[in-house]
Amino acid sequence: ILMQSIIQHGCSIRQFIEEYWQKEYTQKLADLVTFEICKVRFREDPEFAMYLTDKIVDKKTGELVPFRLNYPQRKLLALMEDLRHKGEPIFIVILKARQWGGSTLSQMYIKWMQDFRHPNGWNAIILAHIKAASKKIKAMYRMAVENQAGWTLGNMGTKLELSPFENSTDDFIVTNGMESLRTSTLSIAAFENYDNVRGSNFHCAHYSEVAYWKKTPEHDPEAVISSISGGILHQPDNIEIFESTGRGASGFFYDKCQSAMND
Repeated sequence: ILMQSIIQHGCSIRQFIEEYWQKEYTQKLADLVTFEICKVRFREDPEFAMYLTDKIVDKKTGELVPFRLNYPQRKLLALMEDLRHKGEPIFIVILKARQWGGSTLSQMYIKWMQDFRHPNGWNAIILAHIKAASKKIKAMYRMAVENQAGWTLGNMGTKLELSPFENSTDDFIVTNGMESLRTSTLSIAAFENYDNVRGSNFHCAHYSEVAYWKKTPEHDPEAVISSISGGILHQPDNIEIFESTGRGASGFFYDKCQSAMND
């Protein structure tokens, strides 16, 4: 309705505030109007939302830039969105080459889901072959949060932070530095030590570099996945992403890729 009114009057946001709302123009009011215009599109257009809200490090310049999808990322996003629009869970296996950003898009898509579709109770986990890899993906998520304008989440003038949840070293939540702004959390774990996430309730799982998950007497990839995947219901907007560079023609991830191609 607000967008229709602005279009009807054929004016800028500033003019709308000053001439039709009869209020003094402030950045806070401008952000409020912008949020009301954008929030519906944020919810339904992840490429638009990620470009406007998320920043990543440019691999060539080292500078923070808006997250603009490249061609292979757009192809992956199209697959994710096709499943979402069909009302199916987003279960995907990615056999990736390096440097095209499959892991980046996977995590930013989960962030988009938590930001704009399920801010409450839609918990996510990053599970990589080693803890350092999980932390690296989490750092990308944190950077996006800390450089995201508060108005995009309806919190005008707020500085967003990714803070420990309940003083945990492995669970995180978006806050304004003092109080949480949503209840959907992000957890990190490693294949070699995942006991801390047993029994947790997740709607989104990002399994990274799965080809490097070595089966041992103490750790079986299928058992680890089952402990998490078993709690992720077959329902719309739930996400499970298995991604890895290849590592030979055998093993758990190889079988996962073969199964995905045969489905």
